[in-house]
Amino acid sequence: MAKYATWAAVAAGLGLVGLWLAAGCSDPESKIQSADAKTRIEGIKELAKRQTDQAVQKIAEGVNDRDETVACEVVRALATIQRPAARKVLRDVATTDKRAVVRQVAVSQYGAFQESLGTLRDTARLDEDPAVRREAVDGFVRQRSLADVPLLVEIAETEQDLAVQARAVNAIERLVGIQYGFDPKAPLAARKKALERIRSQAIRMAAAREAYEKDGTKSKDQ
Repeated sequence: MAKYATWAAVAAGLGLVGLWLAAGCSDPESKIQSADAKTRIEGIKELAKRQTDQAVQKIAEGVNDRDETVACEVVRALATIQRPAARKVLRDVATTDKRAVVRQVAVSQYGAFQESLGTLRDTARLDEDPAVRREAVDGFVRQRSLADVPLLVEIAETEQDLAVQARAVNAIERLVGIQYGFDPKAPLAARKKALERIRSQAIRMAAAREAYEKDGTKSKDQ
């Protein structure tokens, strides 16, 4: 009977060890150290739910993950954390990461925040990758930034990548609410003519709409 009790105690102890190991394996901080990319992503998403600066710090370590898919998930996870530290990491990734696909995702996620407009302006003009520049241009539409219509006109006139040029025109049209009939596949002369019409109208209309919206906001506040 005593021997049975001893074995029962040992078995119970082993069970507790097993439960402890299982809990360790399910801990987000353990998962992000896994050799398996899917497990690392699971850990990143679970850590993001904590909404703390400590979680931001742990998740940010994955920005340089060897797997671009994981790095992109790190960026998306940071965007869900309502902490200034998370947005700072997003800004840094959007402007300094050497991988275009990661910068593109960072610009997309960071571009949802009002504070990102300065970064969007620099990125739309200066980033070396067209896909990243297109993402930055889209950010002005998400922000409804009428003040950036002049910049979008400038980009449409000077951009060498036709896809970015077309995206800039599309952003202008969506912001001012007018279709200018710009065809990105048209000959250069036709595109220039359309861009001249856009410059002559869009900047003025954007300024007028912005002033109207500001006046409306003031009236509501009074």
